[in-house]
Amino acid sequence: MNKEIIKFSIPAESKYLTVLRLASSAIASSQDFSIDQVEDLKLCLSEVCNIGISSQVNDTINLEYHLSDDEIEVRFLDFKIQEEKVENFEMSKMILQALVEEMEFLDNSIILKLSK
Repeated sequence: MNKEIIKFSIPAESKYLTVLRLASSAIASSQDFSIDQVEDLKLCLSEVCNIGISSQVNDTINLEYHLSDDEIEVRFLDFKIQEEKVENFEMSKMILQALVEEMEFLDNSIILKLSK
């Protein structure tokens, strides 16, 4: 399978997180991820989106799913974080580290990798 890319852009408001969670379920299920892995992916998305929304500096949440045969990479792009505004920021990072194989917090993006 060639690497496929799926892109989403939603307003940075909590009421739209359901859209991403449902899309993530469908994407991970189509990649034959287990139910537990699908739930892990949805939890990761919720954590990162809550960080972005709590920071109050993102108008939109832009993300890309990079799909390959055995991996889903989720890239949150143009994503700014103000740690001081995010309650329990370190706890969120610990949750993410427990659920993904790789995680990168870059200047304006977050990258998560989950494997089968």
